[in-house]
Amino acid sequence: TNHFDYWRSIRFFIMGTFWVAPITNFWYRALSTTIIPGKTRTFSRVAKRLALDQFVFAPIFVNSFMAVLWTLENEKSFDEITSTLQKI
Repeated sequence: TNHFDYWRSIRFFIMGTFWVAPITNFWYRALSTTIIPGKTRTFSRVAKRLALDQFVFAPIFVNSFMAVLWTLENEKSFDEITSTLQKI
């Protein structure tokens, strides 16, 4: 069927506008200017940024993304959300 889920689109608009964009903008700006500063792209600097992004930021951000999404969907209770995230 050609059913378009407007509420799903609205949820992802809200997520992108008020959660993903501000957090990732802050993180990548801080990563490149404060945490590991430098304008030249050396292998060492890129590797450090990549490692921090993938092993520190990504696990926290993905869990927070899912928690906010499930909250907006209003299908899981807070206890269900925390239980599910603890299993990941």
